[in-house]
Amino acid sequence: MKTNPRDAYPSSLRARITILFVISAVFIEGVFAAFWIYHLAPRLEAEMQSDINALAQAHAVGLATALSEKEIRRDAIVNIIDSLLLLEEPATKTPLVLGVELIIDYDVLRVKEGDLDLSRWQSAMPRPRDQDLLSVDIPLFSRTTRELVGIARFHSSKAFFNQLKNDVLKTFLMATGVLMAMLFACWLFLIALLRPLHRLADALGSKSVGDVVLLPELKGWISKEIGLVKTALDELLGRIHAHTQGLTSLNMILSTQQETSLDGILVVDETGRMVSFNRRFVDMWQIPEDIVATKSDERALQSVMDKLAAPEEFMAQVKYLYGHPNEKSREEISLIDGRTLERYSSPMIGEDGKNFGRIWYFHDITEYKQAEEKIRRLDSEKLALLAQVTAMVSHELRNPLGVIRTSNYYLQRHIQGANPKIEKHFNRIDEQISLCNAIIEELLEYTLSREIFVSRQALVPWLEQVAKEFGEAQGIAIDFQLPQDLGAVYHDKEKLRKAMVSLLTNAAQAVKDKTGDKEARGDGYRPEIGIHAHLDQQLVVIEVIDNGVGMSEATHQRAFEPLFTTRARGIGLGLANVKRIVDEHGGSIDLQSCPGKGTTITLRIPNRPRHP
Repeated sequence: MKTNPRDAYPSSLRARITILFVISAVFIEGVFAAFWIYHLAPRLEAEMQSDINALAQAHAVGLATALSEKEIRRDAIVNIIDSLLLLEEPATKTPLVLGVELIIDYDVLRVKEGDLDLSRWQSAMPRPRDQDLLSVDIPLFSRTTRELVGIARFHSSKAFFNQLKNDVLKTFLMATGVLMAMLFACWLFLIALLRPLHRLADALGSKSVGDVVLLPELKGWISKEIGLVKTALDELLGRIHAHTQGLTSLNMILSTQQETSLDGILVVDETGRMVSFNRRFVDMWQIPEDIVATKSDERALQSVMDKLAAPEEFMAQVKYLYGHPNEKSREEISLIDGRTLERYSSPMIGEDGKNFGRIWYFHDITEYKQAEEKIRRLDSEKLALLAQVTAMVSHELRNPLGVIRTSNYYLQRHIQGANPKIEKHFNRIDEQISLCNAIIEELLEYTLSREIFVSRQALVPWLEQVAKEFGEAQGIAIDFQLPQDLGAVYHDKEKLRKAMVSLLTNAAQAVKDKTGDKEARGDGYRPEIGIHAHLDQQLVVIEVIDNGVGMSEATHQRAFEPLFTTRARGIGLGLANVKRIVDEHGGSIDLQSCPGKGTTITLRIPNRPRHP
């Protein structure tokens, strides 16, 4: 199948990896930002505040001591405050304390009110704004009375804190940048590794399987795994190409055979969808093109219903086959326009036993059926003429034969016991009369047989009786394999009895011939005749088996031909009559024989009422 150029392989793997790295970078950046905003920056500020508090606490001790003296000196307190203003941060040489304010409780101290309200600031720099200050209030307690004598308010600049914060932030951002660079380098490395795989995917996506013989040579950094994949793909695509060429040729041959076939061919899948059909099928059933385009088997069936002579039977068989997907079928279909089609259907079964659908063949046998009907009419006319002749000859022969048999019987009565040789000749005359009567009966059965009458009745009892009586008369034990639960089946008892007697007679003659032939029978030969019967779905199957002389291939081919015989006696109508009886039942007869080993004749009779 050709690949549309616009459907060429997109580098989805590379895009996904890129997206993954972008998401990872954004996620890491977001984590770092959140860490800075919610953890590190507040912690730096808290530690700075703690350091200022500790510094203020340490220097407030001197102020509290000075205020605890009996004689409080203003200049001493001013010196203490000024000494605090001289403290600097060693690295940046910036003052740690920008200003100190002293708020005194004059109700506790015995000094002039307002005398100690001091506010000292750095003289070398302007006073900062309140928002740029970091202020800490430290209570001052008397060292002697433990009373609160005032509050010392220490002011520090946020500049140091901001500088520290900026320095940490720069370091933090630098680390983040290094991590982003590492991620980008990893992305470039992965893209370089995937480039050969991308070329392979491009080659597979832009060409049809039938055109790809070898993939392009790969360049760049090729991993061993990708090299192994390419080698395997080269071999696989080469095989696919070879198989595709073979399938294309085979498909062309099959398509040509299908289109040039005289039969209408339809292939449906397991869902009932029309997979394939030839032009002959469409023309034979005159299916409209719009229905053909839908490839719907159901719509195609509906379109031919008005062309069928028996649509209900047609649909019943179709539904039965779709309900039994593993069964085969062959039947004739009559159309209202006078045509007759032979329909053959077979399932498509794979080697693993999976059902892939069903194939239908439709063969127009109208000319054949017309020729067959013409031959049948000619045969009927000939048979009618033969029946008249047979009836006349039988009537003319039976009268003298009856006189001969009566005279023979009379002479036997009067010359009984006179001479054994004479007795032997009398018996021979009687045997020949019986033989003539049997020939007449066969002729009459073949030409003047009565109409068949099928009814549902038991088969096993009378079949056992016929076999038992015949075996006793011939002195041969007959093997019975007749299931007692066979029950009642549809058949014409009298006609089927005649057929069985004829088959048993042939079997008995075959084993007698082998018994008399020392070379054919071999040592330890025992004549065997068997009758087997069983039901096979809607068929009654009866087998007559013997281990006699068997038939040659030439005899096998002509076994059911009227008037054909290999025996010195008889006129060759025995098996022809059997076949005629089976045909009247709507069944079939099959003969299998091997020279020197025996013969098996199988009758298959439908177990259903016979419709005229």
